[in-house]
Amino acid sequence: MRGSQDSFDFGSTSGGGRVADVLFFAIRPPPDEVAALADLGRRLVRASSLKATAVAAQRLHISLVGWRPDSAAGVDVAREIGRRIVWPAFDVVLSAAMSFGRSGSRPLVLGCSPGAAWALTGLHDRLLETAALCGVGLRGRAAFEPHLTLAYSQSAIAERLLRAPIRWRASELMLIRSERGRGRHTELGRWPFRAMPSQG
Repeated sequence: MRGSQDSFDFGSTSGGGRVADVLFFAIRPPPDEVAALADLGRRLVRASSLKATAVAAQRLHISLVGWRPDSAAGVDVAREIGRRIVWPAFDVVLSAAMSFGRSGSRPLVLGCSPGAAWALTGLHDRLLETAALCGVGLRGRAAFEPHLTLAYSQSAIAERLLRAPIRWRASELMLIRSERGRGRHTELGRWPFRAMPSQG
């Protein structure tokens, strides 16, 4: 079933029961693709006669791993995880539009081509492994399905292939703080992708 959108392991809340901000690693589209993605979202909403709330252009991203840190030191640990990641640059190809979930505010998303999904899933798994080495136990998503969310709607669309897939070269990993209830993302770090050195 599609719709693992909200299955991050966000861990514990901060002291006093207040929900802490969320940290997450992500891939972001380059500026020259943001306008095309926002325009595609508007066209999909219009073509499907949806009443939808669009994701702000500056917040468009593909989430990889997210969690709620137990303390302020969690940001330092997250940055250490980012610094340790060794992963080659790869092509992101968004080839299909679909809705996630069965009810409520349903994300309208773009799904990846098989090759891009393989690269993103591998990076997701590498982040979990590296987090464990840094003393952070994350479960990630029960069924990771990389995607980029364009909007949220109470209604859904049938899955459809895009006539012109959107693609870009993913060249860096980003660490972002999502301020819960404020709809604001703050960049905390970015690390260029690099291939593992050859042996021998």
